[in-house]
Amino acid sequence: MLKIKNIHNAFTFLKYENTNVVIDPWITNGIYHNSWCLNPDVDINKSINLLKETDFCIISHIHEDHFDINAINNLSNECLIILPNLWPNNAVAKRKMPNKKVQFVNLGEAFNIS
Repeated sequence: MLKIKNIHNAFTFLKYENTNVVIDPWITNGIYHNSWCLNPDVDINKSINLLKETDFCIISHIHEDHFDINAINNLSNECLIILPNLWPNNAVAKRKMPNKKVQFVNLGEAFNIS
């Protein structure tokens, strides 16, 4: 059975058997020059624990409420981060996530995670 838990906004946690997937993680209050806040309040420690247990992280796009580098830094180095193969994703990933495992997928193409 696939379990889905919406943490807030687009930040979603999926669990299927022994595989954990996070979509668009966001844990940082005050993004966009302090104009966007986590609302309702989120248990940050619980969210960080979910991130640490994550096997795959799917990021839809690199706006801060979907691509929070503080959240990404809480992923293990074994977690595979999946991003659309678009500019500037490639440049941002190399600059902000040099020690993470990253895979780019082409738009419109299906991909498998296992």
